[in-house]
Amino acid sequence: MSKRGAAFELSYNTFITQLAKTQSAIECKALLQNYQEQMDEAFRAGVDPYLLIQARSQLIDILLRYLWAQEDWGEQKIALIAVGGYGRGELHPRSDIDLLFVLDKAVSKSNGETIGRMVTYLWDCGLDLGHSVRTLDECLDYAKEDITVMTNMLESRPVAGEESLFTRLKLLTDTEHMWL
Repeated sequence: MSKRGAAFELSYNTFITQLAKTQSAIECKALLQNYQEQMDEAFRAGVDPYLLIQARSQLIDILLRYLWAQEDWGEQKIALIAVGGYGRGELHPRSDIDLLFVLDKAVSKSNGETIGRMVTYLWDCGLDLGHSVRTLDECLDYAKEDITVMTNMLESRPVAGEESLFTRLKLLTDTEHMWL
């Protein structure tokens, strides 16, 4: 099999183990850079680029799920959703990572602080992050007003948190409900 058809595999178990040992965003940034260098090397060796952009997306998924699990989200229903290219599971090197925090009601002070802490940590890890924090109703309002917001929500998938919010968002933004 040619290298173009060869699978590219990162040891995600190793990544989680290494991630758990990081004590700071600086260490996490170095860890992410190490994995990106491995993907860069694989690209130069002829591995199929599509496999690499999927692997990078999966790596960020693992990071986000790990960080999510470290926080206490309390009683409020909240979901972390990947949108746009990242939502398609395609993350090119140095691409921005678009995230949508969806809540069942207005963000509590505690969860607002938690989201802020998580976003800051991701920025400090060197990730180019685009993010929004919205209730389901706000998602619908923005989607009706701006086709780019709607398109981003069409290309979305759940990453962490309350999956029922993602399911409801997809139902409310489908073609039957949005484009009447």
